[in-house]
Amino acid sequence: MGVQKLEQSISEIIKDFRQGKVEIELNCEHVHKWVSQFDVDDQKIILEETLQVFQRWYFNKTKIEEFLDNVVRSVVQDENYESVHAIFKDTVFLDMQEKGKSQTDLVQMLQNLVKKKYNCDINVQPQVSVDNKYYIYIDDGLFTGSRLIKDLTRCIEQASECTKIDIWYLISCESGQSYGEEKVKSKAKEKNINIKIHVMNEIHNNKTIKSVNGESVWDPRQDCLWPNKNLNDVPIIKDYKTSLERTFGKERTIPYFYRTNRLEYFPGIFSSMKNRDIVERAFLKKGIEIVQKCRTEKGMYPLGYNLYPSAGFGAFCATDLNVPNTCPLVLWWGNIIEKGDVLDNWYPLLPRRTNEKSMTIIDFSNEIPYSNAGQEDAWKQVYTTCPACGKGICFENDGGTGFCINCSADFS
Repeated sequence: MGVQKLEQSISEIIKDFRQGKVEIELNCEHVHKWVSQFDVDDQKIILEETLQVFQRWYFNKTKIEEFLDNVVRSVVQDENYESVHAIFKDTVFLDMQEKGKSQTDLVQMLQNLVKKKYNCDINVQPQVSVDNKYYIYIDDGLFTGSRLIKDLTRCIEQASECTKIDIWYLISCESGQSYGEEKVKSKAKEKNINIKIHVMNEIHNNKTIKSVNGESVWDPRQDCLWPNKNLNDVPIIKDYKTSLERTFGKERTIPYFYRTNRLEYFPGIFSSMKNRDIVERAFLKKGIEIVQKCRTEKGMYPLGYNLYPSAGFGAFCATDLNVPNTCPLVLWWGNIIEKGDVLDNWYPLLPRRTNEKSMTIIDFSNEIPYSNAGQEDAWKQVYTTCPACGKGICFENDGGTGFCINCSADFS
């Protein structure tokens, strides 16, 4: 497929992004302007892979409505009620996120769906109370897990004992769900509150490597961007990583910053490992340039916001409602119309709602701190032996060639 056809195909997918609230038409010229910011040799592959990803991981209004229809069908299946109207009267749909988040849009779309199918209204409340026993919390995406913890902690504190809360996500990342679910359910258990998470589309991103009976055990499915360790040879990337370690006072390398090439991984959301490496390199290099041009709060990294020091979370997905800030900065950061501020340094493919404000600082101060103890422990686990010096190899000192980092240069 030629470049112009690729640009046209991507524009057809994203044309209704943010439902007409973007200042320009997201046409093929818009896509061309975005991709032209990358190195010429990378542009066609970036277009090919963006199209590949968005064909599966961009959710337009129709796909969102299919998700909401699943939520509705789960509610009306309750056999303890005589009528659908009675079910929706006793079921509370939460609209508790601050203005600008997707939850309000989703609840409104669900209201329209129920009205059309059953000719009745839904019960929408901004918070949990002791007067109701069944709540539904819907959101478009779960990534780091911090919002789940923040919102559900508030729900649990306000709810009476034996309350039931069903949580529905259009998209959920494996790591964030595991982290958030563990925290939330431990709090809910104290009040005998029943919490269940339902996920329509799961993103695999468990990076932990363990040693079991002397054998390396890891998940080869990695759907988030996670740069190959070979990129440490690229000066701008190596310097950024060193600077990041210095900023956070690390005496050693940051865990899981790179994906080792010693272990075999699947292409994930990409068409091939070769193209995956090219896109990750391009997005990381340009993301670093963006970070270096603006002052950022702790949490903003080249491949997207994350709760701990890294290259970034690396999600690669979007909906007609918005794009997650856990996606690479090159997708969403910047101005589509120059405004004379730092955001003019990049032209985004999918301008986020937050970009409407002229800002030089992305503030994530209200997010929940992340404990990375589990990954830190796995980082130190020895899973093989260096054949040159005989020392144990763990993820911390893996040279990526079958040798430890000290011997790798002599045998690569």
